[in-house]
Amino acid sequence: MLLAIAYVWVQSSLAGKRWRARNTVEVAQQGADGRAKKERLRFDQLKVIRGTDVKLLEVEAETDDSGRDLSSGSYGPDYRTRNLIFLEPGNGNVRWLFDANEQLIRKTEMLSVDSDDHPGPVVAIYLEVEKGLHAESEVEREVVPALVHTNGSGYVELGKPVSRVLDQSVNADGETLGLLLEDQNKLLYREYSLESFSQTSEKLITRLDRQ
Repeated sequence: MLLAIAYVWVQSSLAGKRWRARNTVEVAQQGADGRAKKERLRFDQLKVIRGTDVKLLEVEAETDDSGRDLSSGSYGPDYRTRNLIFLEPGNGNVRWLFDANEQLIRKTEMLSVDSDDHPGPVVAIYLEVEKGLHAESEVEREVVPALVHTNGSGYVELGKPVSRVLDQSVNADGETLGLLLEDQNKLLYREYSLESFSQTSEKLITRLDRQ
């Protein structure tokens, strides 16, 4: 009985490792120090940006969580989104959002104004980015909300890092992004222009008790 349990557990671990390593390739990347290094990347989640001819591809990189995940019984590195690639049609540009894969992209959302029966075109792409090579998704660290155009150009960080973003919405005219966020023990609502990506307003909703 124990041997059978051990066999099933090992097979499950190997299957999990193979699943996490799907669609991976080893590439030579230039690090922040300017020196080349080998990096195993997974290219996944190829999506069409609605209303454009541009495709979006997520780039995931290895993250070694001490080699073990006791909750699932799996071994080996995990992969998390570290970069985005924008593919223009035909022989157009291939644009990497970041020069290096040294940040964690917690959230990627295509912003649009949709009716009940018809999805609208994407007006911009919203991101929540955690800076730093050792950023881990299990640890609640400050994030930087950001916007980028649908072709991958014009990346703008929406202010300094904040504790967390609770929610976001796009106005019915498709011209304004609203963010509900927690920053320095305050609950704030900020609005940004989806044309210039600049902040247009800020409201203090309440102060938070952190005692």
